[in-house]
Amino acid sequence: MRKKSVSKRIRRNCYIVGMISFVVALIFGIIVNSYTEKEQKANASYTAKSTVRRIKSQLDQYAVISDFLENTINEGYSLDQNEFSKLAEMIPNENGVVKAFEIAPGGIVSTVYPEDENEIVLGLDLLSLSVGHNDAALAKNTNEYTLGGPYQLKQGGTGALLFNPVYQKDASGNENFWGFVVLAIDWNRFIDQIGLDKLNDASYNYEIWKSDGDISNRFVLAQSEEPLSKRCLTVECNIPNYMWYFEIEPKDGWIPASQWFTTIFISYLFSLMISTSFYLYTSRKFQQQQYAIQLKESAEQARSANKAKTRFLFNMSHDIRTPMNAIIGFSGLMEQNLDHKEKAKGYLKKIQASSNLLLTIINQILEMARIESGTATLNLEPCNLSELFHSVNFVFESDVKKKGLHFQVDSKVQHHYAFCDITKLQQIYLNIVSNAIKYTPADHAITVSVIEVPSHKEKLCAVYFCV
Repeated sequence: MRKKSVSKRIRRNCYIVGMISFVVALIFGIIVNSYTEKEQKANASYTAKSTVRRIKSQLDQYAVISDFLENTINEGYSLDQNEFSKLAEMIPNENGVVKAFEIAPGGIVSTVYPEDENEIVLGLDLLSLSVGHNDAALAKNTNEYTLGGPYQLKQGGTGALLFNPVYQKDASGNENFWGFVVLAIDWNRFIDQIGLDKLNDASYNYEIWKSDGDISNRFVLAQSEEPLSKRCLTVECNIPNYMWYFEIEPKDGWIPASQWFTTIFISYLFSLMISTSFYLYTSRKFQQQQYAIQLKESAEQARSANKAKTRFLFNMSHDIRTPMNAIIGFSGLMEQNLDHKEKAKGYLKKIQASSNLLLTIINQILEMARIESGTATLNLEPCNLSELFHSVNFVFESDVKKKGLHFQVDSKVQHHYAFCDITKLQQIYLNIVSNAIKYTPADHAITVSVIEVPSHKEKLCAVYFCV
């Protein structure tokens, strides 16, 4: 039972150690993943800011172009359609991102390049367009260029309009609105120019959006095919009159699901390894303790067995000495009385009785093996109790005479014949009386009372010995 309880306690402790190890390993994994997430966000932030810088660089190029046309107008050059076409033709237009260059005095488009593809926009009032008039009005009111769109252009396709308001000073030094220099930008080519496709190659999802002042009103400018989660990273892109928001995150998330699975799996393996090691250690320690206890118990049993053996041999030597002394004594007496036939016969009888008793004791020694194995049994046989005690008394006669003791047996037995184990009864009687002879001083008396007392069991006899 103790071994089972200890084994149960060891398993319980192993479970606790395993759980603690799992939690510790999982916390460590979470910390490592958090650093990984920070590194991922730092990389994504750098990528997003690089994209924002490219957007601003592109817009700055278009602003320089519009400023060039604005300065040309403010210098008083007369830009009719022919002159404007010559001037616009010389302006660098990489990859044809700028779809059209327009001049709109008073907000009405009067000149456009190239004219063949954009004749439809001539005469349009930019401040009253159904789409884009808010951007034009914002540029006029703030006197800052404004990028509006993307929306469907009149000349076809999706594009954005870069409104650059032109103000001229009058004779009083006051600035008056003259009109717009407008760049119609092909939106798809603009997106290609800033390299958003590189974000897809780098396994990023993204979205570029702006609002009309209320951040809840999102107007998406560009986005990847897959939607973003709520844990995306946002980088602001500040352009005149607008704030663009660049949101980005890895396609697999900041921490991929496979990495979380690996973290949990490694934590489980770590806890399993720790709990197994703890189980092996505690089990081995318990086994060593049990082995030490068993060694101690075995040593104690060996000492006890040795003591019992010594005690047994001492008792047996004591028991054997008594009948041996009787045999030696009566043998001497018999030798001295060989001429007296009757005395010699009496001594011979006593020698035989002592020899029988000695044989009985020797048989009792052999009986110890059966006693230790628990197979000893009582050998019941009929006997005369008076003769039994009388035959044992012969053994003590020599020792009694040597010490000058007075030995008397008082027998009050009603049933002289009974079933008993003669050998064991004689040995008990022999031990008691021999001890009495040994420890009784010389010239004193030893009285043995053998009394039959009533038995509470039917057909059984109870005999009381008193020495």
